[in-house]
Amino acid sequence: MNKSIKLLVISTLFPISLPVECQNFNFIQYDNQGVENSESYTKGNLFQKDLLLYMNILKESHPAFSDELKPPFDIYKITSDGYRWAANCKSINELQNYLQKITTLINDGHTLLMPNYSVNAIFPFQIFIDEQKIYLRAINKEFKTALGKEIVKINNAPALDVINSFKTSISSDNEIYFLDKVINFMQFFSSWEGNRYYKKDSTLALTFADKSTVLLKPVSRNQLNIVSVNSQGATNSPRTSTKQPFLYKLFSEKNICYLQFNSCADQSTARQQLLSSGQNITEQQEQMLTQMPRFDTFLSELFENIEKNSVKTLIVDVRNNGGGNSRLCELLMSWLKSSNTIKQETAVIRFSKLWEMQYPVLADEYKSKFAKKNVAFEYGKLYESAYLSQFENSDTAFYNKMNEYFQQNDDENKIFNGNVVFIQNSDTYSSAGLLITDVADNNIGTVIGTKSSYRPCHYGDLLAFTLPNTNIKGFVSHKIFYRPDKDKCTETSLIPDVEIKSVWADILNGNDKYWEWILKNYTK
Repeated sequence: MNKSIKLLVISTLFPISLPVECQNFNFIQYDNQGVENSESYTKGNLFQKDLLLYMNILKESHPAFSDELKPPFDIYKITSDGYRWAANCKSINELQNYLQKITTLINDGHTLLMPNYSVNAIFPFQIFIDEQKIYLRAINKEFKTALGKEIVKINNAPALDVINSFKTSISSDNEIYFLDKVINFMQFFSSWEGNRYYKKDSTLALTFADKSTVLLKPVSRNQLNIVSVNSQGATNSPRTSTKQPFLYKLFSEKNICYLQFNSCADQSTARQQLLSSGQNITEQQEQMLTQMPRFDTFLSELFENIEKNSVKTLIVDVRNNGGGNSRLCELLMSWLKSSNTIKQETAVIRFSKLWEMQYPVLADEYKSKFAKKNVAFEYGKLYESAYLSQFENSDTAFYNKMNEYFQQNDDENKIFNGNVVFIQNSDTYSSAGLLITDVADNNIGTVIGTKSSYRPCHYGDLLAFTLPNTNIKGFVSHKIFYRPDKDKCTETSLIPDVEIKSVWADILNGNDKYWEWILKNYTK
């Protein structure tokens, strides 16, 4: 119980993956002459100015505010109310908290403002939420006697009330997403500033069911000396702690092949990033690329070994896969079902001024091709991807090169006909969530695990921006992804075929209940 573990790093708070393009973020300093020439903008203070610009970004870029959909709130009233509020705003942090509170009303885990975390002000603890109970999972070593205890109060308020108070601070798709992210969010001291349970002396008091209390103060990163409950993880699990994006293991005696799919990223994805940005690949970059695995060749080897070893069951484990390039998920599916029979998800895109600033070359291409067909190119309108495909030239050298890098299985005789089991958890997100949604709607295999933290139909594909007066950075979605079975788009979470909840007892005992279920149901 006294093994050291690291607190989760900042990037894990937001498992934002980059759908399809998997681009590197380029934060565009946003400007809009229509807003900046208005009387409200010219007469406003710097907080009012950036509030107007941010609300304009949402209004003109996010699909939720297209005229073709019912908006999540009255953006004109919210803007007017916010402008009056910002007249008395005292700090950038106060403005950011206010704008983030508005953003959470969209119910989009991708659209958010980047928080200003300091690694030199961290509350050294981590919790585990099990239904309505909260347990201390990790803490600095001097408080190790409190490990594993049930937390009933935080700063003298009911613990669940305190946790739920952060709902206005975290963009989320659903309740599961929020509960998964708030665990790490609470570790950063800056997250508490402006929260109604914040204490002026900067302390955090944890009161346990046995009435004992621990008083925490924020510490710097080099003062962390974290111990955790069962830091070794599950002892009966095939999962490997690795930075590899994917790997597999054969359990010949059980007729099982286990695929650990950690990230939707590979060598071909990295090449796509470089080529789509117009860069020529340097010799040094080529050397780095060749050290990365390709998912298509990996899959070819995997299924060849499956056939040689007469494997009956394939396990695809996408726990903790935050997404990446969804094209890799398409490659995997081509080995599980004939490509021409797979029902595909669809997407709609909303073009905007910010989108044009992010993709100027692509914007010029679309405008030119629309003009040649005598079709109006409209900002703010929702365009279906199928409609836009007529304006794309799939015969170019770029598209041909991409097809070489992402080689699907086109041989129906090689399609795996055995059992397939997919494992998801609350950290399965974005493109990995698309994979689970697609297999569910195409009746491919069995999905086990927790309810999803992603919405099966969701917003995504991010535009990154900087507000010019306060330097607040953020992301806004500009696409909607619809699952193959659109009749189920009202569902806020994908419910697995076999729901296996993550509970505190499994953390204590080091049990991988998912693997236990598989061994019970799919071995000889």
